[in-house]
Amino acid sequence: MRQKSTLVLPCDPEYIAHREAQRRRRETREWLLQRERANLAPPIVPDVPKANPTENAGAAIRTRAID
Repeated sequence: MRQKSTLVLPCDPEYIAHREAQRRRRETREWLLQRERANLAPPIVPDVPKANPTENAGAAIRTRAID
């Protein structure tokens, strides 16, 4: 014989889908706020342009040759 299917209506006390959806929305909102705060935080190391070792190499060699 077939078992009876249990149907839980929104008016039943066992209905928890709305609470789970509310919890997921709250967690998502908190997660997004944490990501936003992390992106707005100033970096620990200041932005310094990368040095180009070949850019000033000729000047350094010329200076040493003149001295």
